[in-house]
Amino acid sequence: MHSALELLGGLTLLAGPFLVGAGPAALVASFSLGAVVVGLAFAGPDSLPIAAHQSFDLMLVAALGAGGVGLALAGDPAGGLVLAAAGALELTLITRAGAR
Repeated sequence: MHSALELLGGLTLLAGPFLVGAGPAALVASFSLGAVVVGLAFAGPDSLPIAAHQSFDLMLVAALGAGGVGLALAGDPAGGLVLAAAGALELTLITRAGAR
């Protein structure tokens, strides 16, 4: 379930900035981070240990949150919202996985 939701979040990152009319910086940041999220979603336990996947998830939360704040401060609130929402989704996935 984690991978399916992560894949959905990554695909949303790839398409989201186009849908909200974000600026060029948001397009580049969102597309780059979306590609990383999709890649992590497809990485199974045979190719990436669970601990490493959790570390990458934490790194993504930090990058998405910082990117969202940076874009909002730079004058692109729509792009910042897309990144911040994806970061919130990723953080929710991490906390729900740790609750088991």
